Amino acid sequence: MHAMDLAQKAKIKWSIEGEQRDELEREVTIEEIKTAVWNCGTDKSSGPDGFTFDFYRQLWSTIDK
Repeated sequence: MHAMDLAQKAKIKWSIEGEQRDELEREVTIEEIKTAVWNCGTDKSSGPDGFTFDFYRQLWSTIDK
């Protein structure tokens, strides 16, 4: 963890404890991201950039590197 992350973390009063908190703080795997992308509608956009999930599916072999 970076020093800035730790400084920010120190300011947070945690309301989630133990395993639940650990699960929220863990790294997300590429497989989890792929599953999420494939579970969304192809014509949906994940944010204001307008790139649809179909766009990410078509370029997945490049993204996955």
